[in-house]
Amino acid sequence: MSLDNLFAVPALTPQDEAELLLIFGNPLVTKYLLIMAAEDTKEYLGLSTLMVSPEHLAASHAVLRGKLAVLATLSSLAIKST
Repeated sequence: MSLDNLFAVPALTPQDEAELLLIFGNPLVTKYLLIMAAEDTKEYLGLSTLMVSPEHLAASHAVLRGKLAVLATLSSLAIKST
């Protein structure tokens, strides 16, 4: 069985794509995404390497990288809309 059969992925219409570009192109949304990225980064940088285990630090780093990747993807939509 193919994995494609397990998850139905809806398609975006051209109108949907245009609306998403308008939403993520909004300067307020862009500002909010930057705030989220900054807060997540500050939280990670605030971890004391002396107080947390290397495993916890590595896990926190992996989570941060994932969050920042999502925020970067969303922010790139704002760039495409300009």
